[in-house]
Amino acid sequence: LLPREIQAYRKQHPLVQFSVQLLNRVDAMQSLADHSTDLAIMFNPERSSDLEPIAHLSQRLYAILSAKHPLARLKQLRMHDIVQYPLGLPSAGLGSRMLLDAFFARSSLRYTVGLESNAFDLLMTYVKLEPAIAFQVHIGTPHERGKDGLISRPIAEPRL
Repeated sequence: LLPREIQAYRKQHPLVQFSVQLLNRVDAMQSLADHSTDLAIMFNPERSSDLEPIAHLSQRLYAILSAKHPLARLKQLRMHDIVQYPLGLPSAGLGSRMLLDAFFARSSLRYTVGLESNAFDLLMTYVKLEPAIAFQVHIGTPHERGKDGLISRPIAEPRL
C-alpha cells in the first residue's frame, strides 16, 4: 500500500524524496514530537495532547499461520485454541503486542512464546516452519489466500 502511494505522489512531485523508517510506536511518537518525522502510520497509538491524528482506521488483530496448520481449516480463531500452540509475538512496545499483553492480563489463558521479534518477516518464516501462530493487524495481512504458504484468520475475541 505505502509504496504505491509514494509512487503516485512522486509522479506529481518528482523532486520529493522519501525516507521510510520502521519504528515502534513510542519511538514514532517521539520522532513526531521532536519534528524529526513529518508523518507516522501507527497501530494503536497513544493519545497525546501534543499530536493530533489526521486519519483513523479501525483494525482488528489477525492470526497468521501456515496453511498446513491444524487450525487453518477454521474461518475464525479463538484465543483459547491459539494458545495451544507456540506464539510468534511482536516485540514489546509494538501496538499489536500491547493489545495482546492487555488481553492476556485480563485472561486466565497461558501461552508459550516460541519467538519474539520486531522483524515481521522473521515471524512469518517462523510460522511457516513450525506449528506456531503469529499476529498482525488486518491491513498488514497479505496471506488471506495462502500466498507463500501462509493464511490469516480473524480472532474471535472482540477486544482484539
